Amino acid sequence: MLVIGLTGNIASGKTTVAKMFEASGQQVICSDEVVRTLQQSNSPVLIEIAHVFGETVINEDGSLNRKRLADLIFKDATARQKLNDMMHPLVIGELEKAILTAKHLRKKCLVLDIPLLYEANLEYLVDVVVVVYTNKSIQLNRLTKRDGTSKQVALEKMSVQMDMDEKASRADFIIENNGTLEELEKNFETITNQLEL
Repeated sequence: MLVIGLTGNIASGKTTVAKMFEASGQQVICSDEVVRTLQQSNSPVLIEIAHVFGETVINEDGSLNRKRLADLIFKDATARQKLNDMMHPLVIGELEKAILTAKHLRKKCLVLDIPLLYEANLEYLVDVVVVVYTNKSIQLNRLTKRDGTSKQVALEKMSVQMDMDEKASRADFIIENNGTLEELEKNFETITNQLEL
């Protein structure tokens, strides 16, 4: 079974490519979805988050206030590391379970959508890494439009992640996303043909 690590930076189009993998019949496990499941209301993880970061990150209905937590960790590298230390082992455990299940079911391929694949040193989980690549000016433009934020805020968000060129240099395959959706679909098809999917 081929385990593909799909990664890319914010506003690179990685989520769109993940949907293309799904549409082509591949199973995709999204690490962000795993995180959301682990952080459900009244979960042990959410109780721990409230203990570490304060009750202000919990909504009145008991759910996680993701925006408040994101704002808090975005501005504070120590807080961000605390959250990563708490979440990463749990997420890795769930991804490892998904790999074992897919192997047991004799799947041909499993795609792990992991935004922080390189930052969290998770290459060991996958056989090949596919990076969705966008140049910085297009990424910045997409991000300001998508989030309705200033260029300054968008640049700050971009700076938290590993440089896009660094990710591309480490990738086994690169899906370029600097143009139209049709061009992205063609680039995706080229890579899936190379991967024999």
